[in-house]
Amino acid sequence: MPVINRIADFETEMAGWRRDLHTHPETAFEERRTAELVARLLGSFGIAVECGVARSGVIGTLVGSKPGAPAIALRADMDALPIEEKNGFAHASQHHGRMHACGHDGHTAMLLGAAKYLAETRNFAGTVHFIFQPAEENEGGARLMIEEGVLDRYKFDAVYGMHNWPGLPAGQFAIRPGAVMAAFDIFEIHHRRSRRACGDAASRHRSGRRRGANRHRLADDRQPQHPPARGRGGQRHPDPWRRHLERDPR
Repeated sequence: MPVINRIADFETEMAGWRRDLHTHPETAFEERRTAELVARLLGSFGIAVECGVARSGVIGTLVGSKPGAPAIALRADMDALPIEEKNGFAHASQHHGRMHACGHDGHTAMLLGAAKYLAETRNFAGTVHFIFQPAEENEGGARLMIEEGVLDRYKFDAVYGMHNWPGLPAGQFAIRPGAVMAAFDIFEIHHRRSRRACGDAASRHRSGRRRGANRHRLADDRQPQHPPARGRGGQRHPDPWRRHLERDPR
């Protein structure tokens, strides 16, 4: 896929934005420095800016030079993850326990690059809104934007977003009709193991004594220490451990 020459000209500048963001990661709804950087750059491109959307989001608006009414939105997420970075390069995270491990620093830099190019040329008809969303990582930043009326205040015909995919060759996009990579889910696995029970099991297996009794002991040690899980209607779930792996129906 060929790169537009003008965008190639400021590739180094975009890389600098990304590395700056990577060095200073901010987690959900705490993207204050990130939002300030985004707003400052958008303003320097001549783009109208609204800050403080959904607490720490930013929206820029650009009108093209050609007549026409269509409007679209381009969206990127800005938040980092609560992960300790172990990389040793110069732009590694300087904030303990926070890291841009999902690539949102890259998404933000890419959308800034698109905004810069479109603001320079304005060679399109209609309006482009640049949506920099906070709190994508399981904290509902998009939902809060919608609840605050972003879709009502900013009228557009379609919104486009993307996510980096390291396994995809450079210069390619993966697309499909309908929803893709639109959400994630969380589950927990609770596991307890009694060292004494395991030791007893090993010794009794070797001696061949009381295997049946030992199985009962292992089963007793494996029971959860919190109140038993209840199914619908208040009935005890037939298998408490399976209940912990199932999604809460509420």
